[in-house]
Amino acid sequence: MEGTNGTNLKRIRNEVKKMQKMEKKNPTGISVDWYKEEKTKWLVTFDGPKGTVYEGGKFKLIVDLSHNYPNKFPNMMFDTKIYHVNISPKQGTFCLLKWREAWKAGTKMIAIF
Repeated sequence: MEGTNGTNLKRIRNEVKKMQKMEKKNPTGISVDWYKEEKTKWLVTFDGPKGTVYEGGKFKLIVDLSHNYPNKFPNMMFDTKIYHVNISPKQGTFCLLKWREAWKAGTKMIAIF
């Protein structure tokens, strides 16, 4: 787990707990859990936004926080096949450079979801 230390793991665990607690209090159609029980990967499942071609769909996103998180934007890729201009059709990875450039170590994942 290059770039991941005990402090980062604690932050990652705390962020998951906060997001899970928030979802229980106020369901938003977004759920977060561990991906295959890995300490630095999440599986984010969310409903397709209403009023879009994705409405009615369930989408799964793998968030990899192991590479220098929180100093660098996490790697993300869709586990669900999705067709979108900002998603790589082969790997399912995000092509949004603006998120990577705007990322700051103090940014919480809850701000993205």
